[in-house]
Parts: sequence; structure tokens; C-alpha cells
Amino acid sequence: MKEDQCSQCSQCSQCLCNSSWFEEEEEEEEEEKKKKKKKKKKKKKKKKKKKKKKKKKKKKEEEEEEEEEEEVSTRARTRIQASGELKVVWRSSDSVFLGPRAPSRPRPSITMVVVDDRAEGRRHGS
Repeated sequence: MKEDQCSQCSQCSQCLCNSSWFEEEEEEEEEEKKKKKKKKKKKKKKKKKKKKKKKKKKKKEEEEEEEEEEEVSTRARTRIQASGELKVVWRSSDSVFLGPRAPSRPRPSITMVVVDDRAEGRRHGS
């Protein structure tokens, strides 16, 4: 189509040279772009929110684990104090290991020698 023909038939909505048709088409495209952008933003926001929620949940779980670990060690200490048999040997991040109480300082062994004084003719204690 030629431009001079288009200017004569300004009523033609299907004519590519009709400026009003172009404007409408551009507006529609812009609206579609805006909608797509909004959708993208919404999706991003949702994703961010989900991520934040996940982080919060993970943090909460970690705090609960720490509290539980603390509770276990407190119970272990109480048990140790009550029984006097166990002590905390070592701890890891997820559990407390109990073992037998460490022996106190080793005492030197004393060898007793019994001497029979009667052999020498003396009575013991007289």
C-alpha cells in the first residue's frame, strides 16, 4: 500500500499506515509489557517471600536444636550430680556423650611387709 492511498482512506483500521491504528497497537503492546513486568515482579516478590520464610524456618529449627542440646546437657549435669557416676566426656554439636567418671589422682601403691617379731623371741605388744 502506498501512503497517499492511506491518507485518502483514513477510515481503514486494517491499513498499516493509519496512524491511529499504530497508536492503538503500541498502547496494547505497552499494556502487555506492563502486565508482564507486574507478573515478573509478583513472581520475584513471591520467590523472595518464600526464601525469607525458609530462612526464618531454618533459623527457628537451629534455635530449637540449641535449646534441646542445652536441655540435654543440663539433664546430663543433673544426672551426674545425682548419681556421682557419670560425667560429660565430650560434646558434639548434636549430642552429649557420657562416660565413666575419670579416676582421681592415682595413689601410690603401698606394699605391706609383715615382720614376725616372735621369731626373734619377742612378743608383739609387750
